Amino acid sequence: MKIFIKIWESWRNLISYVPQKLFLFDSSLSNNINLFDIQNNKKFKDIINKVFLSDENFLKLDQSTKDYLSNYQWRNKKSWIARALFKNHEILLIDEGTAGLDKEYSDYIISELLNLDKTVIFISHDYDQFKKFDNIYKITEQGIKKIS
Repeated sequence: MKIFIKIWESWRNLISYVPQKLFLFDSSLSNNINLFDIQNNKKFKDIINKVFLSDENFLKLDQSTKDYLSNYQWRNKKSWIARALFKNHEILLIDEGTAGLDKEYSDYIISELLNLDKTVIFISHDYDQFKKFDNIYKITEQGIKKIS
């Protein structure tokens, strides 16, 4: 059992995952992004500026997630992208990471993700989002096929 736990911990410290179905804690936005790690304030601010751009409401980092997300589900997605970047793992696994976001912001965040020195695995049904990726694979019932 100890071997399984060590393997699980090593994988968990390697991959940041942005799921398709998102969940935020009933806490402040900053706690949801930095997972209660208040030691890395500069890194946190850099990520906030990169992910949230000029989202004025996000500047209120101490507000509750319920208030912040009440009418804007896309903010939930941005919060999870920021969380994945804050973790700073080698691999980003993003499932429908830009679904529900406008095209301009989607293009921006994909460019930002691809400029990182990380492996980005991006799952999407929107083929237009793959133009900037080095390798594109299509997964079907028949298997996995490299497209480019």
